[in-house]
Amino acid sequence: MRRIQLILVAALATLGISALGATSAFAVPAPLWFVEGAQTYHCVEGGVHHEYETLLDCLAGSGPVAGEWERITLTNVTGLLQLDEGAEILSLSLGAFKLSTAVETISCTHEHDEGTIEGGDPGKNHEHVVFLGCTVENRPHCDVNGVGKLGTQTVEVDVASELALAGGLLVVLFEPLNGGEDFVELELTSLAGGAVKEKCATGTAGVTEVKGKVAAFVEPESEAAVSEGTLEFPTTAISEVERWKEGSYHSEKISLKALGLVAATESGITHVWLHHGGRLGVHCRCLG
Repeated sequence: MRRIQLILVAALATLGISALGATSAFAVPAPLWFVEGAQTYHCVEGGVHHEYETLLDCLAGSGPVAGEWERITLTNVTGLLQLDEGAEILSLSLGAFKLSTAVETISCTHEHDEGTIEGGDPGKNHEHVVFLGCTVENRPHCDVNGVGKLGTQTVEVDVASELALAGGLLVVLFEPLNGGEDFVELELTSLAGGAVKEKCATGTAGVTEVKGKVAAFVEPESEAAVSEGTLEFPTTAISEVERWKEGSYHSEKISLKALGLVAATESGITHVWLHHGGRLGVHCRCLG
């Protein structure tokens, strides 16, 4: 499959370049989210309209006093997402997601998440990710849960992400939502008849951390905005990315650690849609 090389010049002509600010989109080689017909929420506080706020910010009450914001309307947006502008997304895997080390592999039957792609330089995301049906492979009855979710085989994690490059290909780089290295804590427990028998013998004390950063290739179906894209977490982990910071790209080594904080690889493919319809893609002058 061809990697993403999105958004033709003709499509950008529909934006009205003056609306992009003093710096033209053509002068910015950072990867930027692009939408066609996406619906974004407008919010109002104290009678003052605040356009292009994300839905999550609107509902959470991100004004001076929490709860004063109210959702008032939806509007269709086409073009590059700007700062303070976002569009809701949903994703769902049709197959397993795995977290593998040299010793153990955690397998979840599928993954789904919801979040927001946001304007910026580069484009960013924040998402709430849920992994379901999580167990340790080849260890009968060894369940994997988020801490406090004993017996559910469910792991939930909040992540931040941004568009970046890896080997000249477009990727989404995921990291813990609040910075730092800590993604999530996992609790591995052996269950029998619904009762806890023992901790799984994985070289951990039952509770283990997942730390680091991970990247996924973006796989749309064509060199245009698409109604459904995919993110592919490869079985050979992406170990270095190029991040856009302060007007240029900077190399950064990335890695993931789990199950006793040994090297780990997350693998799987998830499908991505705009929540309220429309098409999404990425514009980047960085791609050949």
